[in-house]
Amino acid sequence: MARSLISGMHGLALAFGLCLSWVSPSCVLGDCLCGSTCSCGPDCVCGLLPPNLPPIGQWKHEPILRKNQNALTSEERRAFIEAVKTLKKTIRPGGVISIYDEYVQAHIEAMMNQAAHEGPALLPWHRAFIRAFELDLQAVNPRVALPYWDFSVDNSPQSAMWADDFMGGNGDPADNYAVASGPFRKGRWILRFAGPHLRRDFGNRRAPTLPRTDQVLAAFLIDQYDDDPWSPDSDITRSFRNYLEGWHHPSGEPEMHNRVHAWIGGSMLLMSSPNEPAFFPLHANLDRIWGQWQDIYGFAYEPIKGARPGHNLRDEMQPFGVTPEDVLDYRALGYRYDTDP
Repeated sequence: MARSLISGMHGLALAFGLCLSWVSPSCVLGDCLCGSTCSCGPDCVCGLLPPNLPPIGQWKHEPILRKNQNALTSEERRAFIEAVKTLKKTIRPGGVISIYDEYVQAHIEAMMNQAAHEGPALLPWHRAFIRAFELDLQAVNPRVALPYWDFSVDNSPQSAMWADDFMGGNGDPADNYAVASGPFRKGRWILRFAGPHLRRDFGNRRAPTLPRTDQVLAAFLIDQYDDDPWSPDSDITRSFRNYLEGWHHPSGEPEMHNRVHAWIGGSMLLMSSPNEPAFFPLHANLDRIWGQWQDIYGFAYEPIKGARPGHNLRDEMQPFGVTPEDVLDYRALGYRYDTDP
């Protein structure tokens, strides 16, 4: 079982042309993130199953507003970055890695056990994931909300997203694409997993451009959330989820979610992609698009059963302890978007 999962991860890597050399063929799922003698190397850690969400009833407090990153005030940008950096250096009571790195670890595990990608749970799993992260940010500063990045509009390396007071700029090709500017630059943002530095390669050969506005709008023509076989092979003309995820596009290129990961390149190409703080504004935008689709078609979700475990409507999503059904109404979870009606 573990060996087949590792093989599957390498298949995913090959689909993107990625390098996952840190995943040793001799690793097994039970020890790849645990123990100093683990065959994956010294970066393995043992810790609590992260992140530990509060009971879902506690999500439903006074709603916060998620804004477009290009509309943030200079103070809002500063507060968001400072809260992110605080999570990077804070360890929960009883924990062994930073709160921020718990999210990186959780995403790695989700990639390994196929809990959050290549199936219907893509969108609800990431909705829970980024909401949990946002709640941790708000524990640092209750005025902070996750911004979203509309990649179809702010679609160049010169956009506000990549300013020195926000995400910082591109990687340096002369230094293995290590990020050289901004708050997450080399020497300031140290990676525990697949490190030590954050890397970016904007507009590389895998994805020279970001998705266009017309491609985003085409998603709203699909009136079905997902379609049999509930996988990367689901017909993108009948599966909103797979269209938004981006598998098997007729162009042969990765599209939408996958394309944005590929366009950023570097650290965003790995299972440890939340190492890249831009991961969170990206997924907030995907969540916003899903929310707009739900405003048109309602809280439709397929399947009730028939997909692999973790992806059916009432399956528990690990490590959150909630189901896709629990998170279908994002407004009930305590946040809004500035594009809401």
